[in-house]
Amino acid sequence: MKHKFSIFHSAFCIFLLFSCNTNNLQVYDLRCEYLTEPLGIDNPYALEQMTDWDYSPRVSWKCRMQNVKGETENAYRVCVALSEKDLKTGNNLLWDSEIVESAEQFCFLPKEIMRSHTKYYWQVEIIRNAKYKMQKAKRMSNFSTGLPAQDWQGKWICKANNQKKNHLWFRKSFELEQVPNNVFAYVASSGYHELYINAAQTCNRFYLAAFFQSP
Repeated sequence: MKHKFSIFHSAFCIFLLFSCNTNNLQVYDLRCEYLTEPLGIDNPYALEQMTDWDYSPRVSWKCRMQNVKGETENAYRVCVALSEKDLKTGNNLLWDSEIVESAEQFCFLPKEIMRSHTKYYWQVEIIRNAKYKMQKAKRMSNFSTGLPAQDWQGKWICKANNQKKNHLWFRKSFELEQVPNNVFAYVASSGYHELYINAAQTCNRFYLAAFFQSP
């Protein structure tokens, strides 16, 4: 009877050992310039609209160990691509930071790979050297860049010699010859505008800030 109990006890200890060594490292809250998957970013520190893309966006993340407090990563690796497929396969990467030994939870993307009106997919992999086992975790996110001044093709709509007491509305309608896969609309106003697609309003917020993201 004692012999059987000893076998059971050993098996129980082994089970606990393997349970404690499972990978419970998590990475979450991926952001670009403090925003979650932002659309149309530009240099938030510029006093005027950019004339060309001369800016390195900041990407950041958070990590944690489940049921363990105060644990952080020992290293990270950030990769950037133009498609989700390339990022997953590791092919045609625009940039690879390679493994950076640091506990910092942010990095700056090189301005050399940045272009206007472009969607970027990025992934961070965090690495932690546990006592007896290396642990890894990774997650993917995306963002898109806006238009610098030289790429804007639109013109301001206004009335010459308009008086401040006059409240004018301007409307512009147009049709697309083909149905696009996706649409990105750049709209600028002096404080208030509405955008409709097929008679449906795209956003119900008013007096929008200089930068906003419509669902």
